[in-house]
Amino acid sequence: YDCNESYEYVTLTRGRDRIRRLCLNFLAGTTPDFMNNTFDDKLLNQGFSSRTIYAFAQKNRKTVFFRPNLDAGVAQYKKDILEHIKKLSMLYGQVKISPETAAYLQAWAENDAASPQSRSSKSTKLEAYYARKNIHIMKVAMALHFGESTSMEIPLETFKRAIEILDNEEKTMH
Repeated sequence: YDCNESYEYVTLTRGRDRIRRLCLNFLAGTTPDFMNNTFDDKLLNQGFSSRTIYAFAQKNRKTVFFRPNLDAGVAQYKKDILEHIKKLSMLYGQVKISPETAAYLQAWAENDAASPQSRSSKSTKLEAYYARKNIHIMKVAMALHFGESTSMEIPLETFKRAIEILDNEEKTMH
């Protein structure tokens, strides 16, 4: 969600926290009944919802009562993820893309605008979402990229995967 240029929080005992160029993202879950009762076309077209990617599934992937204990392989994956997160916390600077990637994304945007009939969803409820899809693509590409890498340049293939993921989710997003 768009935020101010700078966020500051001052405490009495811990000093001052300052975050510049903040971008706030949420990951949440709910039920289809709640969504049907809460959202209407007006709300879907407002600022927050047009900046939201809605993922929907007809049923749970699987049902479990207790979480299973981590076996040695899964425990190692957890350790690897924590090490990767630590590396990510040390990154600083601008994320870059190649001129070829920029040209591809510009051509994609022009084609998308010229051919809305080729989109995954034909629902008019997603018009505001599609107006900001370029931002969604960048966010998903960054999530994919930094889930796998600490490089500050995102390759074209990652953007293509992000577009594919969003195209798939758009089929039921409305």
